[in-house]
Amino acid sequence: MLRTTAFIQTTLLLITVLIAYLWLKTPSLFQYSLQIFALSILIYFIGKRLTKAKIWHLAPTEKSPEIIIASFALLLLIGATGNTNSVFFPLSYLHLFFLAFSTRATTAFLMTGAIIWFHYSLGINLDLKTMSDLATLPLILTFFLFAKKQYQEVIKKNYQLEQEKAIIGQENQEIDFFINSFLKPKLNFVKQTLSSSPQFQASQEINDIKQAVDVFEQHIDEYTKEAKNQTANETSKN
Repeated sequence: MLRTTAFIQTTLLLITVLIAYLWLKTPSLFQYSLQIFALSILIYFIGKRLTKAKIWHLAPTEKSPEIIIASFALLLLIGATGNTNSVFFPLSYLHLFFLAFSTRATTAFLMTGAIIWFHYSLGINLDLKTMSDLATLPLILTFFLFAKKQYQEVIKKNYQLEQEKAIIGQENQEIDFFINSFLKPKLNFVKQTLSSSPQFQASQEINDIKQAVDVFEQHIDEYTKEAKNQTANETSKN
C-alpha cells in the first residue's frame, strides 16, 4: 500500500479540488464529467482490490491516495449534477466522513474550507438554503472528528486490555509451571518421607505437619482450578 505524508496528502487534496473546479468550468471537459466520475470510481475499487481489502471496506485507508481519488470523483458528481441543488449533494457528508477518518484533523478542516469554496465558485445563488447547506459542512466534520476520537480511544482501551490479559495469562502459566514442576513434587516428597519413616509415625507434631501439607495441597488445587475456569471464561467471551 502506497503511503503519503500528511503534508503531501493535504497538498494533493487541495490540488484535487482545484482540478475538479477547472474541469467543471471548462465546457469541453464538463460534458465528460460523469464518465470521468465512473472511471474514478472504477480506479478506486481496483485499488481496493489490489490491496486485498474486504468488499465492505469502502472507506479510504488512512494516509493512502484513495481519499484523493474519492474526493475527485465525489466533487465531479455533485458539481456536474447541480452543485448544491444536486440530488447527490448529501454525498458531501459521506465525503466529510471519509476525510475525518483517513486524514488529520487539520487536513480535514482545510479540505472542508476548499469544498465550500468549490461550491461557491461554481456560480451558485447564495439563498438561505444554500448558505445553510454549506454552513453545515464544518459542523458535520466536527461531529465526525469527535466520533473518530472516541473510536480511537475505544480501540486503544481494547488493545490495552488484550495486552493485560496476555500478561496475566503468561503469569498464570508461570505459576502453574512452578506449582506442577516444583511445589507439588516437593510436597509429595515431604509427605512420603514423613509417612515412610517409622520414627515419625507416633509423633503428634509430625501428624500436624502432614495435615497442614494436605490442607496446603487442597488450596493449591482450588487455586489451579479457579485459574483455569477464569481463563476458559475469558476465552469464551472473546
